[in-house]
Amino acid sequence: MTVAIPVYNAANYIKATLDSLMKQTMNSREFEVICVNDCSTDKSKEVIESFKIRMANLVLIERETNSGGPMIPRNDAIQAARGEYLLFLDNDDFLGEEALERLYNAAQENRSDVVYGKYIGVNGRNVPQSMFKKGNIANADIIKDNLVYSLAPHKMFNVSFLHKHQFLFNPQAVVGEDQLFVMQCYVEAKVITVLADYDYYFVVSRGNENLSLKYFPAKNFFYSFHQLLKYIDESNLNNLYKRDLKIAYLNRFFHASRLRRQLLSKKRTKEQKRDWLAETKKFIDSHISDEIMQGIEPRFHSIIHIAKKQDLKKLLKLARSIRGAIL
Repeated sequence: MTVAIPVYNAANYIKATLDSLMKQTMNSREFEVICVNDCSTDKSKEVIESFKIRMANLVLIERETNSGGPMIPRNDAIQAARGEYLLFLDNDDFLGEEALERLYNAAQENRSDVVYGKYIGVNGRNVPQSMFKKGNIANADIIKDNLVYSLAPHKMFNVSFLHKHQFLFNPQAVVGEDQLFVMQCYVEAKVITVLADYDYYFVVSRGNENLSLKYFPAKNFFYSFHQLLKYIDESNLNNLYKRDLKIAYLNRFFHASRLRRQLLSKKRTKEQKRDWLAETKKFIDSHISDEIMQGIEPRFHSIIHIAKKQDLKKLLKLARSIRGAIL
């Protein structure tokens, strides 16, 4: 088994991450830990090397150039992984002591392509919980078990499954690359196992690291989401399931705050808002037919109609009237 950790300027908190791996009930000879150092400018490398003295299963990969995000380091780990399964772990998160053993045993028992263990938020971090209410699910359904609301990559994947489908994180994506990767895996997986019987993965609040507050050109923002819905359209899923999956995902997409924050933000110029409206219209025209629109929650209809009509005045009025509220 392989645990993959992309590392960038994590010297202040990666100790807790690696400590949790040293404490695993799984025998250390049965898993490896790959840290991919993305040209950190702090003492991340030194901290990792201090753990290597105590962790014979710790591998350090040094990138020669900074990749600008976790996607390429994760790809490096996929290519280097020697384990049968691979778990992605962020460099400021940590695992419950029995996590690896429980995840591995469930994967073996169910012949899973993807295994998803219960998340716990730390320092006020909000994490998805609805998919755990039914308890353990040997083979979960993407729609019925609400998996569209859990598209972070911090899950365990069968490495042969990833190689078979040539799944990697798309380096062209500046936002939503994790959603694209995980949704592709969901669509192709024969078995997705959800485990709710233990606190597996502890997601630590990243403080002021909030991508939804950063500015992305609208075209770049939509890239991953275009690709995700295109992948569903071109998949071998039956047509009714494709429709329902697109509806489920789009409701999740509009529920998330990133698009609304860009469209309604006081920090955006009128020219930037026009650009966002134009790209939002392209996205809607490409992926939201009249049939799909019938399944979109009514609370999102106003922003969709404004974007389709490219009505900047209405957008500005809406922004003033509901500043900070959910549409």
